[in-house]
Amino acid sequence: MWLNCIVLVAIVVLVVVIILAMTNTINLCGTAPRSGKKSKKSKKSKKTTTKQAEQAAPDAQGEVKELLDMTTSDAIKEMDKMKKAVVVIGQNTCPACRNCKQYFKQSGMGKNVVFVDLMEVADHPEIMKHPMIAKLYKMIGNGVPFIAAVDVENGTVIQSETGFSPDRASAIAASAGIRPTK
Repeated sequence: MWLNCIVLVAIVVLVVVIILAMTNTINLCGTAPRSGKKSKKSKKSKKTTTKQAEQAAPDAQGEVKELLDMTTSDAIKEMDKMKKAVVVIGQNTCPACRNCKQYFKQSGMGKNVVFVDLMEVADHPEIMKHPMIAKLYKMIGNGVPFIAAVDVENGTVIQSETGFSPDRASAIAASAGIRPTK
């Protein structure tokens, strides 16, 4: 009798947690708590195609386009040409990761931010051979997004943190000398 009651309560709690997670009332990604604002969800998932990645490559003047619009592999190649950068490790399926990526893009820091999609890493294990990405991957704790300011020239991590809030993301970027332009 008691066992049946305990099982019933556990099932009810599990259903409530699933419903709350699906409505973004709670966040199971291990990220910072949400403010009272609800973000607009995109109905379409954006995937960067090879053609889009080629369009995001440096233009004729050698100016680097948005790294956030490139595939992870292409963005890492561009990052290697920079002195300092911000690396975000996450998943395109994670709402907090998408919000983080969107924040960096809308604030004008997208030229200095590389988004490493863990799903893409699973399909392209050669990404993990990059020394900086391998180092950051080992630092990931519980949850995504993992945001790190890195000194590319020296191969060091300046500052890092798990979770997303605009203030924390800006502070991490600022530690690498990257500031919003919009």
